[in-house]
Amino acid sequence: MQKAVESNSHTKRFGQIHTQPYSFLVTQLVSSPKHWQAEIEGVYIESGWLDISVQDQTYHLKAGNFMFIPEGVIHSYLKKADDGVVHVLKFLQEHVIKHTFANDTKTAISRMYKNYFIAESLPAMGEIVHQIQEADFGDYNECYLCCKLTELTSYFLRYPSLIVMEKSRGNEDTSNSLRSTFDFIHEHIRDGITLEALANHLGFSVCYCSRYIKKKTGMTFVEYVNASRISEAETLLLETNDNITEIAYATGFSSVQTFNRVFKQIRNINPTEYRKKRKGKK
Repeated sequence: MQKAVESNSHTKRFGQIHTQPYSFLVTQLVSSPKHWQAEIEGVYIESGWLDISVQDQTYHLKAGNFMFIPEGVIHSYLKKADDGVVHVLKFLQEHVIKHTFANDTKTAISRMYKNYFIAESLPAMGEIVHQIQEADFGDYNECYLCCKLTELTSYFLRYPSLIVMEKSRGNEDTSNSLRSTFDFIHEHIRDGITLEALANHLGFSVCYCSRYIKKKTGMTFVEYVNASRISEAETLLLETNDNITEIAYATGFSSVQTFNRVFKQIRNINPTEYRKKRKGKK
C-alpha cells in the first residue's frame, strides 16, 4: 500500500529550510493554506492535473508539466485530480550551481530560478524525477540528488523552448515581517496561539496585525490558523494510524468536538470519513 506522501528525507513544512535537497510523492492532495518556503520548489505532474496558486494567481498544471517556484514566494496547493500523481522537489540554488561552472552558466541558472515558471517535459526528464524520488545512496544521497537536480536544470538551459510560461516574482513581500508571521504561526500551530501573541512577536498592534494577516493571506487570523491545523491534520490522517482524539490535540484543537466541527466546515466531511475515503483510494 502506497502512502499518500512518500519522502526520501524527513521533511519540515512551511518555510523551514533544509541544507540538503529532498523530494516527496503526492498521491492524495493535502491542500495547503498560503505559505512560503526557503528553498526552490519544483512540482512535476506525472499524471492527472493540479491547480496551484502563486502570487494570488491560479495555474492549472497538466500531466507532463513542471512548475518551479522560487524561495520566499507565497503559494498554495488547491485541487488535484483524484488519481493524479505529483512529485515535489525542494532544493537550494547552491545544490545546482557548482563553483567550477563558468560565470555565464552560474548567471543563467540563478536568473532562471529567480522567477517562477511552467515548463513542458521530455521523457528523460520524467525519468530523472523518478531517479530523484527513488534515490537510496545512504551517506551519499546528497551527492546523487545534487547531480540529478543539476542534470534536470541543464535540460531547461539547453532547451529554453520547454518553458511555456515565466513570470517575475515582482514585488513579492518576502520581508522579515511576512516570514516571521508564517514561521510563528506554524511553529506554534499545536499551541493555543493567539492574535495578541503574534502581534507582540511582530511588534504590531493587534488591530494592524489583524489587517496584515487578512491582506497577505485572504483569511482572518482564526481562519488561517484553522486552515493550517486542518492541513496538518490531513497529513496525520493519511500518514499515521493515530486516532481522531490524538490528531485533534496534536494539531492544537482544544477538543475533539471543535476539531470535528472545523474539519467538516473546511472539508465538508468529518475526519473519520475523510480518512476512510482517502485511504480507500490508495
